[in-house]
Amino acid sequence: MENFFIGFLFIFLNFNITVSNHVIGFLPGFVGYIFIKRGIAEFEGKVPAFEKIRTFVKIMIAVYIVVYIMDFLAFNIGNVYLIVSILMLAANVYTSFNITEGVLYLEETKGVDLLGQDLRRMWKIMIIAMCVATVSVFFLFINIIATLANLVCVILFLIALNRTKNAAANHLLY
Repeated sequence: MENFFIGFLFIFLNFNITVSNHVIGFLPGFVGYIFIKRGIAEFEGKVPAFEKIRTFVKIMIAVYIVVYIMDFLAFNIGNVYLIVSILMLAANVYTSFNITEGVLYLEETKGVDLLGQDLRRMWKIMIIAMCVATVSVFFLFINIIATLANLVCVILFLIALNRTKNAAANHLLY
């Protein structure tokens, strides 16, 4: 579970610095997906929701590497970049959904409390905040507020995932 937590830190807290149109990501998303891949491997086929995204996660590592290099080299492809960004956001939602569902599956099959319901609740709130922040992109003031709210919700999701990680470590699930 620790790999999932670290992976989502990289995926959801992606801070960048821009220098002359070159974007340098401090927490590259591809590193996050590498951690997610390791987390899936820890459970070696025991959780269907994790297995469902195994190949998808490998694809996302490649996508994030390409986008990271393009950002670094200031390679601009206009509106295509916007579409790719939205697809990457959807991929992050899909991945986090399956990790959350996998936690609930582990609770059910192992008969342990991993605080999965809290994790699912925070996941839903985070997704709503992400959608509002994405839709409000055309309204500057609203977008600033929505983006800050989204950051708070992401942090709350990560806190819930950290609690799940700690509960899983106490039950030695892997």
